[in-house]
Amino acid sequence: MIFAFIFFFIVFSSIFYITYVCIFVFFKTKVEYIKANLYIIIPIYCVFCWAMYYVVIGDFFKYVAYDFTNYYYCGKQVLKDPMNLYNPNIINEGLSYGYKYLPSFAIFIGIPISFIPIEWGYRIFYIVNILFGVVFTILFNQVLRLMNLKNKIHRFLFLIVISNGWLVLQLYDNNQLKYLIGLIILFVIKRELQFKANDLKKDLKYYTIHYNLLIFIVGMAPYFIFLLLIYLFHDIPKKVLIKTINIKKYCIIIASFIAQNFLFVLYPRLIFEFYAMYLRELKRVDSKLKHFYVEYLIDNFIFLSNTQKSFISITMNIILYIIVLILVFNKRMELTEKFGIYSVSTLVLNYIAYRISLILFPLICLLFIPYLNQDKKGLDFIKKNKTIFIALISILLLYLTPNKNALQYPYFEGVYLFCLFYAIILVSCVLILYIKHEKFLKNNNNKKSYF
Repeated sequence: MIFAFIFFFIVFSSIFYITYVCIFVFFKTKVEYIKANLYIIIPIYCVFCWAMYYVVIGDFFKYVAYDFTNYYYCGKQVLKDPMNLYNPNIINEGLSYGYKYLPSFAIFIGIPISFIPIEWGYRIFYIVNILFGVVFTILFNQVLRLMNLKNKIHRFLFLIVISNGWLVLQLYDNNQLKYLIGLIILFVIKRELQFKANDLKKDLKYYTIHYNLLIFIVGMAPYFIFLLLIYLFHDIPKKVLIKTINIKKYCIIIASFIAQNFLFVLYPRLIFEFYAMYLRELKRVDSKLKHFYVEYLIDNFIFLSNTQKSFISITMNIILYIIVLILVFNKRMELTEKFGIYSVSTLVLNYIAYRISLILFPLICLLFIPYLNQDKKGLDFIKKNKTIFIALISILLLYLTPNKNALQYPYFEGVYLFCLFYAIILVSCVLILYIKHEKFLKNNNNKKSYF
């Protein structure tokens, strides 16, 4: 009996000890994992909190955002009568102000959503949008690592900036697709950095994947066609523009565009109606001069006629097109630098900046990585990188500053002037970094690009 008791005691104690060790190791591993990845967990949690904040303060269970109704009813319109997709006289709830995207958007986004009742589709899409925000944050972190930003604290500084503020809340308020567009762009950048780091050769399959992804985001946001052009000619020297391999790339882009927008082939009239819609949109915004909240300054402090506004707006857009051409044919810059400079230029010169700033600012952040002095610590790190810190603070303030339609979010009259002030600081920081760098290269007789 005693031996049996001792035997069971030993067996029970062994099982208890093994279980205890397993649980301890498991939780210790989890705790260690959490501690090691806290720098990325906190920004992801912030994105989630902004999404939940809108659920609490907004009419989430009663209201369906206009942008989502546009996504929803364009799919129904394609199934019902694709020939009238761009007809401004068609009043079909979400399309009452006209459809503004390429047919691919209605086909690949609108149609799948349109099969679900709109209230359920809105809430399912909202959950998917939260996942897009999480993946966007993770991809941005991976891009930072590939750009040799090794210290987790340093990456945290950039991650916390792009995951907070009114811009994030506004996306969830409207249930928009900006995170999807952004994560596709970051995915392309990530693959470019990976191939360069591993010195891998890019084949036509590689380019086909990237071209199709970029053409897809052009369908969702036509103004990103400039990124497609920059990417297309990034690896093509000027001397071999008509080489066989490059002609194949042009053919892939044309074929991919036609495949994604086959409604243009089936109904050629849609091409002209899309162009007419685009001209109407340009005419509408040119007369308002909305270039990153400049409209407020013009309307309240400076009087300009509509003709003068249109002239200024057209001039600014021409300057932007010239910058894009320079980026297209510049072979010294890396892709991240080109995308970043395009984003800064759009912020200053194009009316669309206030709509897509959630995508532009992370791309602008990538401009600062090569200039970051990572060797210093503490106050020395801040002193050596004060220009970058000022730029990041200005971006964070732009994220936090709402527009006049803010939903239960701190807002006061004249806040747009602060936005202009922050934007000027940001652009000034970029210029200062470039000027200092050029002086450094000149002093060291080094013509090679820093990037």
